[in-house]
Amino acid sequence: MTTSLTKPMSLGKKTIRRVQSVLNDESKRKLYTESELLYMERQLVLLKELRKTRLQQRKLSKGFGNEPTDNQPTK
Repeated sequence: MTTSLTKPMSLGKKTIRRVQSVLNDESKRKLYTESELLYMERQLVLLKELRKTRLQQRKLSKGFGNEPTDNQPTK
């Protein structure tokens, strides 16, 4: 099986919620093929990571929060 790099879904909260609702509801899962479900599961993880990173960068650019340094423990 080969994997190709594709453009991720949008980073919106609504997209994440909709994908989660499909993945958590067995009746909705039946509407999709295994390959589509696998794609959605992988994209969901990617979307959450990208959204978290984007929000953190936005927060730092506005002056809220501190960037962790080498001598400060991260949470």
